[in-house]
Amino acid sequence: MASTSEPTLNRLTLLISHDRSGSHYLRSFIRALPGQEMVDEICNEQAVDPVKDPLSFFGFRYRLSLDEPDYGLRRNPIIVMSLLDRYFNFILKNCEPRAVTIDIKYGHIHNFDIAWWPIFRRPFLFEFCRQRNIKIIHLSRWNSLNVVVSGEVAESRKIWHAIGKTPPAEAADAIHLDRQKVLHQVQSLNQQKNMITRWVRGLNCQTVLYEELTDASGGRDCRARIAAFLGTEPPATFRSPYHKVTPPPNVMVRNWNDIVALCRENELGHYVLPHPDRLPAERKADGTAQK
Repeated sequence: MASTSEPTLNRLTLLISHDRSGSHYLRSFIRALPGQEMVDEICNEQAVDPVKDPLSFFGFRYRLSLDEPDYGLRRNPIIVMSLLDRYFNFILKNCEPRAVTIDIKYGHIHNFDIAWWPIFRRPFLFEFCRQRNIKIIHLSRWNSLNVVVSGEVAESRKIWHAIGKTPPAEAADAIHLDRQKVLHQVQSLNQQKNMITRWVRGLNCQTVLYEELTDASGGRDCRARIAAFLGTEPPATFRSPYHKVTPPPNVMVRNWNDIVALCRENELGHYVLPHPDRLPAERKADGTAQK
């Protein structure tokens, strides 16, 4: 079965990010850009239902396999290349004439692999992007400890995103963290971020940190860079409907001193210090300046 000949995917961008990376904030910015469409996590069954939503990757593959069973039965390079060509062109056609950015989390990348693929080889999705010259935005959060704390607080409250009238977390929602679990989560996330950084090297990729994206002084320039990468202009003003869910970790973690000690013992102390790019005045304003 041959893949689509000379597919045109120049309107397509993939947003690759980990959980709690600020992807909802970035997605709201992309939606505010002229001529841009944002598609939610295509491999997340809660976000894009494979039965009800035609843009679901799983739903598309299933429906395609009803007429052409090889798409459901086989995972060789020819079949997968053809599947990805047809799927991404299907999304572009549904969103014409707008450019499209698709959200794909780290943990979903394996869904696009062929059947036999060595564990440490660059995932097939990135090889597909290389061959089709698809743009990639790699969004991550520099402070991996904050990612872990945010995730644990969200799991405790069963509230993952604050939008509209959704109340943000407060000191009363503070939790106790297991030291070894935190260490494992931080180290695992760092390994994943490092691997993705290696895998997108040489591709048409824009790397973005959540901290720079939302920075009070530099965020505007960062967002303008993203808009230019997508081939459009940033809005004169932008305010995301999403607001921060989690207060500082020292407020939300009851055993914060234990976590600080854990970080210092494992060469992760930089995560419990003020960000090096922040100005002294900013540190003083939020109470983190050293006395």
